[in-house]
Amino acid sequence: MLLNFRRDLPHAHILIILHEKDKLLTPDDYDRVVRAEIPDEKVEPELYAFVLKHMIHKPCALSADSVCKKDGKCKKGFPKQFAPETLEGKDSYPVYRRRDDGREITLANGKVVNNSLVVPYNPWMLKKYDCHINVEICSSVRSEKYLYKYVWKGVDRVSMEVSSEKEAEDEIKQFVDARWICPQEALWRIYMYQMNKIYPLVLSLQNQEDEFARTLLYKEFPEHYKWDKPLKQWIRRQRDNKVISRVNVFSTRSENYHLRLLLNNIRGPTSFEDLLKVGANAFSTYKEVAQHLSLLESDTPIRDTLLEAIQVEMPCSLRRLFCMLLDLCKPTRVRELWDEFFPYMIDDHCQFNTEQGEINILLREVRSVLGEELMATYKLRSMTEDIRTSGVNALVSEEFRVPVSPEDLSSIDMLKADQKHAFDRYKSDPNTGT
Repeated sequence: MLLNFRRDLPHAHILIILHEKDKLLTPDDYDRVVRAEIPDEKVEPELYAFVLKHMIHKPCALSADSVCKKDGKCKKGFPKQFAPETLEGKDSYPVYRRRDDGREITLANGKVVNNSLVVPYNPWMLKKYDCHINVEICSSVRSEKYLYKYVWKGVDRVSMEVSSEKEAEDEIKQFVDARWICPQEALWRIYMYQMNKIYPLVLSLQNQEDEFARTLLYKEFPEHYKWDKPLKQWIRRQRDNKVISRVNVFSTRSENYHLRLLLNNIRGPTSFEDLLKVGANAFSTYKEVAQHLSLLESDTPIRDTLLEAIQVEMPCSLRRLFCMLLDLCKPTRVRELWDEFFPYMIDDHCQFNTEQGEINILLREVRSVLGEELMATYKLRSMTEDIRTSGVNALVSEEFRVPVSPEDLSSIDMLKADQKHAFDRYKSDPNTGT
């Protein structure tokens, strides 16, 4: 909820965040706090007088050519549209109830205004402080982000010049950008009061060995322990202070990501080596442990996607799809997917005499898309001794995969002797330079 105070000048803005149980969640809640209508003079005469004095949008009410106008329209959106009831707005604020009930006020200049020019207000605050207090409900995340930026945009600044003698006009020299600090902020800083605060405390976790600690998840340590800086160790808490723990975040491509996954699901590990054991089973990587404990998503959707694709896609499209799935979906059993689908991905490499040559070409293409880092992450490099050699130039290999029409094949018989000689030589050795 945003409060905009103005007795004279300058304005003051206050952003109020309500407790969860007090939050305003529905239009009925908004109506209990905010009004945007002229009250009945007979029922609420005091409030009627204050609304007339402070809560009428005067610039538009006093002049058709007022300072709040730009391109013929009010920058504040007045006069507002009438609304029979309060609604959730499409932008940052609700659409407050402004009934076309015929209630009007005649200003000193003789102009008649109605509910369309009333600034939203809270009746109790308006009567208590007898000044302009615009009260708005923040009904969306977008509005809260804007209000935080608006309220905490920084201190005011002034343009000033201090000079003892008259000099020739120099606009650059005359302009000095200086901060203006109000007395309240100056006092706050002089006494070194806290300017901001994080609550509750957030701790980055380390390891802990303790009998009771072995019953806890890693992220639960700070709820029961605190870090003693002089002793450089964790000690048991005596009071129930509210603390949020944070385990460092890592990319899904990192082995530390799987370590973090285990720490958030396994209670009471005593060492990194302890995390590599599940009962009598010992593993070499944290990823293998996470797979064994079913902490990683199944590769079934990825496999189903490839099974469907091999029915309709060309091998070159399958290779691109395979690379995309590896990069974006992070499958856990890459080798099994590779063994099942690589025959379909090399179906257009029929010009090679050995399966290893076809695999070399495929691995080279995969490496060009995924890069060296992902090749090493998924251990694709270990599938062949040398993925860089294939016996055929890459451009030539690409040309081999272009479909040849029957008409082109039949034209071979029409070649002249010299042309046929060159064709046969190139066919027998595609890497020849002649």
